[in-house]
Amino acid sequence: MKNIVIGLIFFFSGSASLGVSLWMMADARSGDGTSKAAAAPGSQPSSPGTVVAPSPEPAMPTVPDPVEPAMIEPAMVEPPVPAPTADATPTMEPVDAMAMEPATDLTEVLLVFDARSQHISKQVKEEITQLAKGQPDASFKLEVAAGEADSPEGNQKLGKKRARAIRKVLEDAGIPQRKVSYRILVPGPEDGDGEQTSRQWRKATVRLAGGGK
Repeated sequence: MKNIVIGLIFFFSGSASLGVSLWMMADARSGDGTSKAAAAPGSQPSSPGTVVAPSPEPAMPTVPDPVEPAMIEPAMVEPPVPAPTADATPTMEPVDAMAMEPATDLTEVLLVFDARSQHISKQVKEEITQLAKGQPDASFKLEVAAGEADSPEGNQKLGKKRARAIRKVLEDAGIPQRKVSYRILVPGPEDGDGEQTSRQWRKATVRLAGGGK
């Protein structure tokens, strides 16, 4: 009986020693976890049965939206007007040559035709027109020579063509036909036979007949 009691004592003593050893091992393990938790940044020590809330995430800074620069239109500046100078050359207005008063000292126009022609040059037409415009109320007398034809009748015909050509220029200048008279000069027997082509038988004269200024 004594031996049985001693065996039970040893049995319970061994069981107690084994329980203490197991408890110490479990405590050591829980201590290592606590140390690791404490080493983590931003963590708090926890006690058994306590729930640790996660740390809040840091707020991101707010960046304002970019603002577009305002467009400013440049002011329009008119260039300065230069002031007139005292020595500025005055502007001459154009003068209409046709509006100028014609000369009135012209009393006759002498012209020479080409052989067998009644053509009047531009320069001679201008002289006849100047004479007519200078004496708008006057009458005119024409003396026309013609001697280039091969007969007296041909010379008369050529002389009339030349006289009518001159009269047409006077009419264009404002002189009515009734104020223009003409005389035809042809060679006679005393002047020789055949054609007369000299200057004397190819010329014509436009004269004032009266009524002028």
